[in-house]
Amino acid sequence: MKIKNITLYSLALLLVIGFNSCSSDSDSNEEQEIVITVNTNDFTATINENPVNGQVVGAVEGTTNQGSVVFTISEQNPEGSFEIDAITGELSVSDVSMFNFEINPIITGIVKVLNGDVSKDALVTITLNDVLESNIFEGDVNLLTQEDVNTFGAENYTEITGDLVIGNYDTNSATIVDLSPLLSLQSVNSFYIYNAEELVSLEGLNNLSSIEIIQLMGNTSLISIEALSGLSSVVAFISIQNNSLQNLLGLHNISGTITTLSIRYNYALDNVDALSNITLLTGSLTIEFNSQLTNLTGLSNITSVGSSLRILDNLSLQNIDGLSGITEVGLGSNSGLSISGNDLIQNLDGISNLTQIGGGIGIQNNASLTSIDGLSNITIISDSIGISYNNALTNLNGLQNLTSIEDFFYLQNNDSLNDISALNNLSEVYDFRISNNSLLTNLDGLENLSTINYSLFVYNNSLLSNFCSLENLFANGNPPNIFETTENAYNPTHNDMINGDCGN
Repeated sequence: MKIKNITLYSLALLLVIGFNSCSSDSDSNEEQEIVITVNTNDFTATINENPVNGQVVGAVEGTTNQGSVVFTISEQNPEGSFEIDAITGELSVSDVSMFNFEINPIITGIVKVLNGDVSKDALVTITLNDVLESNIFEGDVNLLTQEDVNTFGAENYTEITGDLVIGNYDTNSATIVDLSPLLSLQSVNSFYIYNAEELVSLEGLNNLSSIEIIQLMGNTSLISIEALSGLSSVVAFISIQNNSLQNLLGLHNISGTITTLSIRYNYALDNVDALSNITLLTGSLTIEFNSQLTNLTGLSNITSVGSSLRILDNLSLQNIDGLSGITEVGLGSNSGLSISGNDLIQNLDGISNLTQIGGGIGIQNNASLTSIDGLSNITIISDSIGISYNNALTNLNGLQNLTSIEDFFYLQNNDSLNDISALNNLSEVYDFRISNNSLLTNLDGLENLSTINYSLFVYNNSLLSNFCSLENLFANGNPPNIFETTENAYNPTHNDMINGDCGN
């Protein structure tokens, strides 16, 4: 009986040990099992409308703690808009027609990121930027009233193949006050704004980038053209006339070569600094009647003017130093240099690098001018030269290298001129006029003048009594066909000169 109890006890102990052993193995297996997780983030992007098929928009993120994930689109709106790379999560355009701002400004969808049966969703949001699309008007446009501007602007044209004319050349167009309806315009052949007397800015033309011609004339309230800052190229012509501008900011990105530049009758304009990126003019340069303009610094990068250079009647202009980069003027037709009516300039030093002038020279009505040394590199004038009404000019120093004048030489009405000896290298003139130089007493400096092809008129020089520097011309050279002297202190005839009666 005792043995039987021992046996039963041992059997029970073995069962308990076995049960505990199985329980321990089960716990160990549960601790070794891994739970798979997947992580992702919502995707957002902003792109311009009208992309190309296959264009990459971005990539949806996806990670897992075991193995790798795959990507699939579970829904999208509109259907078929985009596709996804199952391995990388890269989103790309599938149907470009769906990426139209006017139809679908926002494209949405859901991307499922999976690892086996485990997945998470990422919301996709693609926002489209509205991009101006081509809307072309064929021909010229003339907008005479604000209503015209508003009506045309409502069509959202991006291009005008011809010219845009705002206002009327002949009459006041005061009703035009706002160009903002034209904001869609990116390109026009040329534009003209005439007599819009209430217009204060060009806001609305901000998207213009390239143009043939700009002409702004008679817009007496216009104080800003900064809206033209998008312009980088003007091929032919810039004319700014009779406006209330203080500066030309808005033209500062125009660079390189243009044909013609005309800045006239802008009575508030005090600088032209915005023109500093222009380097070459194949046509003419005119700066005229800008009564507050003090300097020409903005023109300092111009190296050549193909036709005429005219600096006229700028009453506050203190110097012309801004022209120092110019080495040649007027190698084409209708050419020449004219500096006139600038009361404050004292010298021509700003054109001292000028070596070639294809046409004539006019230096006139500059009340404070005392020096023309800036002309010292000029040797031949292929047209005429006039030095007149410069009441402070006492001598012609600066013309000492001049040898030939192929047309007229006018030396007139220079009240302080008493010395022309700088002309000592001049050998030939077609026609010579010396008049109304009240302090001139002699013509010393003309000793080497050997040819006057047509005529020599010397008159109204009240102190002029000595013509002896012309003896060589009359005795050994080619004297003029016509020689007339009147109202001088001495008035010799042609025979007097031949006979040596050259002065008293």
